[in-house]
Amino acid sequence: MKVDLLLRDVIVLHWNLSKERITLGGALMLRAECEMISKQNRQSSFNILVTPGTNSNKDIELIFETVFKSSALFFNLIEAAEKESLYPDAYLTGEDRLFSYSSERIASLSKTLKLAPKLSWSRDVYSEVDKVLETLDEEFICLSLKFSGLGILDGDADIDMWNEVVRIITIELGMFVVVVGNDFIEADFSQSPRVRFLGREGIKLATQLALSEKAVLYVGMASGMASAVTFSETPYLIYKHPEYHSDLMNRELGVSDSFPWANQQQNILRKIPNTSDVIELIKRRLHK
Repeated sequence: MKVDLLLRDVIVLHWNLSKERITLGGALMLRAECEMISKQNRQSSFNILVTPGTNSNKDIELIFETVFKSSALFFNLIEAAEKESLYPDAYLTGEDRLFSYSSERIASLSKTLKLAPKLSWSRDVYSEVDKVLETLDEEFICLSLKFSGLGILDGDADIDMWNEVVRIITIELGMFVVVVGNDFIEADFSQSPRVRFLGREGIKLATQLALSEKAVLYVGMASGMASAVTFSETPYLIYKHPEYHSDLMNRELGVSDSFPWANQQQNILRKIPNTSDVIELIKRRLHK
């Protein structure tokens, strides 16, 4: 795999945000790619040159702290870059330009290197994860729900439907649910003592992302939060509204319901979820 600027000890990459809004999912995608390049080149340090576009420095620093500083590798965010000859810009040409939240480039890299993308978290993050796990004395299902405020057609969760799903998981299936993410969830969403809301507890987002890998099953809506679990071996059921980003999803998945590097227990479902279908798939995965 060619990296345009390869120094003795540091790999230089360009985080080009000039044509898009910064997203958690896009940053996680770039980090997963960096970690794959690191394994290929046997280097552990990266300088990330950033072109912010219209994104604020505050937003960039927040995402950088959450995503890149929590890696087992070393990332350094340095001054803006405008050159288009830097990787991955050199890979993105003409009408085929791919945004950072597209999985196409990382799928190509995975095929070339014969390596599945997997996030490696820092010792500090895993230490925080262990503290949370000590308070959970049983296996749990991880749940993430997207609430952008734009509506269900734009990928937001149907709060009533997911509330019923959680009720069945906790009462009828007897499982514990850990809700991850910092999106606003109405206060009356599940009053069950078998449900934890890590965002409400003030647990750092990086810790929540890493904790997702420890779930017996990850369920929820496609979002930046859900991106992390796609770079793990954790079984997941992620729902994507069939009309939201449909062209991009067709390019990424074709007729498949999983990413090229995913295992058989990891699925992206392009459908509007309903309670009975979600519960049936959960039962199958848990063999209940």
